[in-house]
Amino acid sequence: MPQMMPLNWMTLYFMFN
Repeated sequence: MPQMMPLNWMTLYFMFN
């Protein structure tokens, strides 16, 4: 998983959504 700060929470958000 990429450690990009702006996309870090977004990635988790869309993955667990």
